[in-house]
Amino acid sequence: MSTNVLVEYEALAPTVALIRQVFSAFHEYYPECEFRYIRVSCITEKEFDWCDIIISVRGFSCISQDIAVLAKKYKKLFFLVMDDDLLNLPLDYPVLPCRIESLRGILNNTDLIMTTNKLIGDKFIKIGECNHYVLFDTVIDLKDMRLVGRLDSKINILYAASKRHSVFFDTFVCPALLDANFVNKWKGKIKFTFIGVNPQTSDLREFYEVINLPMMNFDDYREYILKTGFDIGIAPIENDIFYHCKYYNKFLEYSFAGILGVYTNCKPYNDIVKDSENGFLASNSIEGWQNAIENAIYNVENGNSCLKNAQELLKEKFTKDVIAKSLYDSIPFLSSYKSPKIKSKISVFIRIKYYFFRLKEYFFFIRLYLKKEGLIKTIFRSIRHIRDVAEYNKNGI
Repeated sequence: MSTNVLVEYEALAPTVALIRQVFSAFHEYYPECEFRYIRVSCITEKEFDWCDIIISVRGFSCISQDIAVLAKKYKKLFFLVMDDDLLNLPLDYPVLPCRIESLRGILNNTDLIMTTNKLIGDKFIKIGECNHYVLFDTVIDLKDMRLVGRLDSKINILYAASKRHSVFFDTFVCPALLDANFVNKWKGKIKFTFIGVNPQTSDLREFYEVINLPMMNFDDYREYILKTGFDIGIAPIENDIFYHCKYYNKFLEYSFAGILGVYTNCKPYNDIVKDSENGFLASNSIEGWQNAIENAIYNVENGNSCLKNAQELLKEKFTKDVIAKSLYDSIPFLSSYKSPKIKSKISVFIRIKYYFFRLKEYFFFIRLYLKKEGLIKTIFRSIRHIRDVAEYNKNGI
C-alpha cells in the first residue's frame, strides 16, 4: 500500500514550486509514495483522512497550527518545510505577532523539520518539541540546462529578486556602477535587466540600458532567462544572520541558465561558491562589487571555466536521482508510514478563525502603509500587489 502525503501551503510561492520538484523526483524513484498539493485553507476531512503524512510548506499561520495539532491527534506525521528564519524577520518585514506564535505552536507539534539551511535546523530544534531535522536540496532538470558563455559585445547583466531586495542593489551595487571610473570604462556597454526587484534606476539610465520586468511565476521566469540569455547574474544580500539562513537559489538558477554569477561574500553563497572557481564573490562595498563585476566581465576564459564548474556541480549534486536518494536515506519512512484509519472531525471554526485572521492582517497592512506612504501610494501599492499575485498565480500548481 502507498504512503499518502498531503502537501499544504498558504499561498503559491517559489518554495512551493521547488518543493514540488523535489517530491516529484522522489515519487519517480519511489512510486509507493503518493503526493497531493492543496492550499491549507481548502483542507477538508476528505483530504485529511486520505493522507498518512502532512507536509506544511512554510507553515506560518493559525490554520497550519490547527492542522498540526489535528495531525498529532489522529496519529498522522507532520513535517514542516522551512527555508527562511521566520522567527527572526528583519524590521522591514512587518508581520502580525500571532504569526510568530503560530509558528512556535507548529514547532511544538512537528515530527520532522525539512530545511535547506543547517542554521535554520539547528535553531528550530531548540525551540519546539521536534528534535530532528533533515537537509534537502532542490532538483535541477539538466535536459534544459543552457551551455552559453559570453553572448555579444554588450554585457547583459540580470538581477532577479523580490522587491524587498531592491535596497541591497541600491546600497551595495548601484554606487559601484555609478563610480566615475567605472562609468568611464563601461558607459553604453552594459545592459541591466531587473525582474521582480525594483531598484532606483534613474541615475543608471544615464549611462546604461535598463529594463524593468515584473515578478514572474517560476516556470515563466525560468523560460524567460533561458530564452533571453544573460552574461552575468548578480545576487547582493545583507551580510546578517537572517540572510545567512536563506538558500542559494540564485546560484542554481543562474548556473542552470548559463549565467555567470556574482554573489555577496557571505552565507549561504560562500557555502557553495568558490571565488573565481564556480562564480565570483563580492564584499558589500563599492570596491568589492566593482572588482567582482569587472573580474566577471574581463576574464572571459576564466568566467567560462567558472560557469562550466558551476554546471558540473549541478550535475553532481542536484539531479533527480541524487536528490531522491538523499531524501530517502534521510527519511526512509516517507515511503512506508501508514497512519491509523480514524475518521476525523475538522471543526468549521478552524477555517472561520483563519478568515478573520486574514481580515485582521489585511487591515494591519492597510494601516501600516497609510501611515507610512499616504493614501495614494497605498492604493497604487495595493493595485500592484493584486496584479503581481495574479500574474504569479496564473498557472496554478
